[in-house]
Formats: sequence, structure tokens, C-alpha cells
Amino acid sequence: MKIAIIGSGTAGPTASIFLARAGYDVDLFERAPKKEAVGAGFLLQPTGMAVLDDMGILEELLPHIAQIDRLFCQAQSGKILLDLSYDELREGLYGAGTYRPILLDLLLNHAQKAGVNMVWDRSISCIADNILKTAEGEHLGKYDLVLICDGARSRLRDQTGIPTRVDRYPWGALWYIGKRSEEFDPNTLWQSVHGSAWLNGYLPTGTKDDLLSLFWSIRMDQVHHMKRWSLSEWKDQVGEGSERGRRGVGEGSERGRKGVGEGSERGRRGVGEGSVLDF
Repeated sequence: MKIAIIGSGTAGPTASIFLARAGYDVDLFERAPKKEAVGAGFLLQPTGMAVLDDMGILEELLPHIAQIDRLFCQAQSGKILLDLSYDELREGLYGAGTYRPILLDLLLNHAQKAGVNMVWDRSISCIADNILKTAEGEHLGKYDLVLICDGARSRLRDQTGIPTRVDRYPWGALWYIGKRSEEFDPNTLWQSVHGSAWLNGYLPTGTKDDLLSLFWSIRMDQVHHMKRWSLSEWKDQVGEGSERGRRGVGEGSERGRKGVGEGSERGRRGVGEGSVLDF
């Protein structure tokens, strides 16, 4: 059986490994021209870790994670909304804060070892009758099975004829990754919220550099408005109602200026014009 998988995020490479190890002929298509370090830090839950363990990949990932033992969230008023230890569920249980490109590297390396054919720089626009075509009109062949793994906003889903229900979530997150400072517990996902209007979070992200990911939630239709803010206005928003937040963005400190990127290319990508949106 010849199988095409469209999309090389997390689901695509993972599916390709299982299928190739089962003996199927697998082509994995990705529209990006090459593999790049794109993506934020994220929290891998114990269920995901169990899958990676079953795949024989978890031990390679563990040196690159921050062990998250506690999930904490408070309201802007200071009221604690969530304070959960993984140990309350089962002793020894924990989450893994890590950097998305590291997981992708591991998955693609194992996909290659399993015999998956990785095809870069192909934007699939049509899958009629399981025949793949690019936007430029290139025919990529007919497949016995096509897996669409190109994300929640896939434009290919409707071409399958399979009834689906997709509710578009209007929120995204601006994010930035920098070196963790001592103000942030290395084992806690810390979040502050103001109703459902905004969320500010800090996730220890591991790696040999001991990274920390900052997340700032925002409605997608408000991104252009936010880009008109000055850096100081954005820092005031992040710090509002949260002393931890004010320390995290470093109001008046050199570390803070580096953290939110005043005068740095990475910072401009994270908080200003060209801000990175991760959905």
C-alpha cells in the first residue's frame, strides 16, 4: 500500500513512523522548503510521553526537557484558580516542557530510519481521487491512502467529502523564548489570567540552555492593533496585576530588555512587527 501524509508538524511524522515500521510505503509532504527551527515551547503531557516511549524516542528527548511538576494559574486579582501537582494524580508523574523543533528533529530522524520518503517544498492544493497536485500544477502521483495532517486550518479537509465539524478558535498566542532567570521556578508552568480576555504564561522549556517560553494570548483579529503598541505599553500589559509578570518582562532591567527584545531581532519577532503567531 502506498500512503501519502500531508504536513510535517507532529501528527504527520508520528503517523509516518508507525506506518513505515508496519511495512507501508510512505511519502511525507511538507510545504516548507527545508527543516527549520520553527515553533514555541510546549508542555508534553504524560500521555504523549507514553506514546513516545512506545516509539522508542522518549529516552532521546528526556535530556532536553524541563520536568514540570506543578501547574499554577492565578487571576489578575491574585485569586488562585489552579494549583495542581502531578503527584496528586500519581507519584512520579510529571509533564515535559520542551522546545518544538527538538521533538520535530527526533521524529524526522526516526522517520528517515524507518524508511519514510521526506518531500520538502511541496504545497499540496488538490487531492481529487487520491491524486496529489501542487498549486503549481505538479502531479505527485496517486495513493492508496492519504492522511491530511496539515493542521486545524487545513484547506484540504473539505476536498475529502467526509462530513466534518470545525470550530475556528479565534485566539492565538504571541510567544518568545529566552534564557530562564531565577525568578521562575524551573518545574512550574505559571500563568496569570484576566477573565477570558487575556492570559500570560511562563513555561520552563528545558534544553541545555535552560530556556523559558513566554506566552501572551491574543485574539487573531487584534494582532494588527497590538502591533501599534510601543514596547513599554506591551510590557505594562504583561505586568498588569502580576508581580511575577513584571519581573518576567524586566521593567527597567537589562535582563528584561533582552527578554522582550528591545533592540534584538528575536525580540522584534516575538513582540513587535513580524510577531510570531503560534496556533
